[in-house]
Amino acid sequence: MSETTWEDMCVRPGCTGTADGTGLCDEHRANATAMVNGSTSRAPRSKEFFKQEEANRREALRELAEESGEAAPVELPPLLSLADLLAMPDEPVKYRIRDLLVIGHRVILAAAKKTGKTTMMINFVRSIVDGSPFLGQYEVTPLAEGESVVVFDLEMSTMQLRGWLKDAGVRNVDRVHAVPLRGRLGAFKILDPKIREHWAAQLRAVNAQVAIVDPFNPVLSAHDADENSNSEVSRVLAAFDQLAMDGGLSELLITHHMGHNGERSRGASKLGDWPDAEWKMAWGDNPDGGRSVFFSAFGRDVYGPEAMLAFDSRDRRLSIDGDPFGGTVSRKDVKTSAARDAIMKAITDKPGAVTRDIRAAAGLPGPEFKEASNHLISAGKIHTTPGKGTAQHWHLGPKPADAAPGADGEGSE
Repeated sequence: MSETTWEDMCVRPGCTGTADGTGLCDEHRANATAMVNGSTSRAPRSKEFFKQEEANRREALRELAEESGEAAPVELPPLLSLADLLAMPDEPVKYRIRDLLVIGHRVILAAAKKTGKTTMMINFVRSIVDGSPFLGQYEVTPLAEGESVVVFDLEMSTMQLRGWLKDAGVRNVDRVHAVPLRGRLGAFKILDPKIREHWAAQLRAVNAQVAIVDPFNPVLSAHDADENSNSEVSRVLAAFDQLAMDGGLSELLITHHMGHNGERSRGASKLGDWPDAEWKMAWGDNPDGGRSVFFSAFGRDVYGPEAMLAFDSRDRRLSIDGDPFGGTVSRKDVKTSAARDAIMKAITDKPGAVTRDIRAAAGLPGPEFKEASNHLISAGKIHTTPGKGTAQHWHLGPKPADAAPGADGEGSE
């Protein structure tokens, strides 16, 4: 059986059926004839129909370019034996931001609504161009003289972006370039090779080593891509990889909104697979009973434990807001601290009460009560004494020296 060529195929986009002299396959010729005769009415064309038609057309053009040899040449990597890999000299991991961003990596900042993702990016810009510690704690490898960072902002107006960057007090202003794109999404349709090459040339012209895209969703909208579709999101992310390569970028940071659970990027799972590291900003309770933003980072050679942030409105500066002893405060720390306080209050109000009553007064489920009470016992804040059977009675203060041994807060109620 002979192989079907393009000349033999139906001219309808996406159809691989064999065509006759009319250029149509049997099915499409029958459909066309029925419509001309009026025996079949044309169904309304949906937006999805035209999207699929365009996708089919582009795929056909790509395949034609490959067959004709007109497609851009692809550099094929060689095979490397394990012996060759092991013979390569060791290279230490180099960080743009110590523990948070490896030089050469891609990062997605997933931020809950109104946690300050743009403010975080402005803090990042200030640190890498001026050399100040990121979030007041993490050492940076600043951009060298002649290198720059480019901010593609798709959310803020030009004057608002200008105002925020001015507030930040960046010293090395010549190393920062901004591209306000709000209302001009068509100018950033990077799936278009001509548009992508335009921006790649702009990046090369300013020797950009780092680029920021804030936020990602408008880019998807510009391409009419569904953020819940892995295939559509993957195409856009692949275009960003190509832009980074063609533009000579070292690092690329993209901000995106968190889903409703507030723990991961909204939309397709590909958004979690693509980056080398993910930064997160989420709301949580603070020790004062209010609400604060918490930051964390995780990825390849990256780990930034969750920490509460402080915000200085004078220069939009974010910093790690630690406890009085210099440590960080996470949402779990706040929750655990609240549980300990609840237990202490319950025992103060009901000294000598049994476990069931103390736990009910504290309003805690079993696992949280056990963790918090054991910590308080170990710290000498509270102690228990044996009661009838396996019951335990709860008291403030350390365990008396002559008390009966054994109580650890796990007795029956």
